[in-house]
Amino acid sequence: QFLNRVEDIMKRVLEHSDDQIPEQLHQREAAKAFFGLVAEALQTKVQDTAVRVEIATQAAMQIDVLIRQSVFDSGNPIVDWGGKSTITGRLVIEIGDYLIDNVRNLYKIDLTFQELDEIAEKCIDVAKLRYKR
Repeated sequence: QFLNRVEDIMKRVLEHSDDQIPEQLHQREAAKAFFGLVAEALQTKVQDTAVRVEIATQAAMQIDVLIRQSVFDSGNPIVDWGGKSTITGRLVIEIGDYLIDNVRNLYKIDLTFQELDEIAEKCIDVAKLRYKR
C-alpha cells in the first residue's frame, strides 16, 4: 500500500515538465518533487499562478534543506533512515512548522493542520525514494 502511494505521488510529480519547474530547482531532483507536491496542495488555495509558483518554489527548497540536514551524514544518507521514526517524526514536525510559519501564516493561506501534515508526509515519502542508501 505504501509503495502504491509513493508511486502515485512520483507519477504526479514527474508529469510536470521541466518548463513548469522554476529554474532554481532544475538541478535539485528531490526539490522538484517537493515543488510539485506543494504546488498541488496550493492549487485551490492560491489563485494567482505566479504567487503559487513562488510559494511552492521557496517551500520546496527549504523542505529539501530540512530533509538533507536530517538524513545525510558526511554527504551520505543515513542507512535505513526512512524506517527510523525518530528521524521521520522529527521531519514531519520541522516541515510542518516551516509550512505553518512561512506558507500558511505568512501568505494567509487556509491550510489545515491535516493538510500541512499530508504535505510533510508526502515529501518524506518522496525523500525515502530519492535519498536512500
